[in-house]
Amino acid sequence: MNTTTPPDSPPESSRTHSDYRVLGLDRSQAIPAAVVLAIGLVWGLGLPWLDRSVSWNDPIAAGDVVDLGKGVHFTPPVGWDLTQGVRVGDEPASGPLDAGSTATVTDGGTTISATQGVFAGDVDALLAEAEKHLSVHEKGVRVSGARQSVTTDSGLVGTSEPFTSTSGDGVLAAFVLPSGSGPAAGGRWDHESDSAPTAITFAARSQPGQSTADATEIEAALRSLTYGGPR
Repeated sequence: MNTTTPPDSPPESSRTHSDYRVLGLDRSQAIPAAVVLAIGLVWGLGLPWLDRSVSWNDPIAAGDVVDLGKGVHFTPPVGWDLTQGVRVGDEPASGPLDAGSTATVTDGGTTISATQGVFAGDVDALLAEAEKHLSVHEKGVRVSGARQSVTTDSGLVGTSEPFTSTSGDGVLAAFVLPSGSGPAAGGRWDHESDSAPTAITFAARSQPGQSTADATEIEAALRSLTYGGPR
């Protein structure tokens, strides 16, 4: 009979730095990194691919509102196709929406993506991270104007900036919401919000010559972002 006693777990003080890492990231930074990773996936896989697609058939109807989870919603332009995400009132196949949820709509020439997650820094830091990922996945990215404050119709305050690239131009916006400023999905107050502020990124990119035609719809979608209230 084997009587070897398995070694005890190392005491807390003797653990190496790698014991506190997940997928190469500090555990303390894993949640903020999650929303940044989601942004990178949106720009790296979603937007360029959607520009080449012409077969979507899930049009937004008047009154449709998209649910990003944790009380975050926005209203896409009527007639645009929902290519990723869930409408308010529809049950997600994967269960309740959580941090890192993304919704994307397109009219063929312009694509809008909004991502809900958590972020530990301020809104300028979040926008800077989004810029980095945009530069990795888009060629010739250049910020084409000054950052400016943006306020949604519901009173959310964030920061936006325009950009251009070799494949088009667009606008990037970010919001980091005050801790405890809204309830989680289902109307329950999010008691974890003190340590994990809800963050929203909004990205719209148009093919050359399309941004002016879609400017009104892009602005309306951005201004429609809301936070709070049950699904």
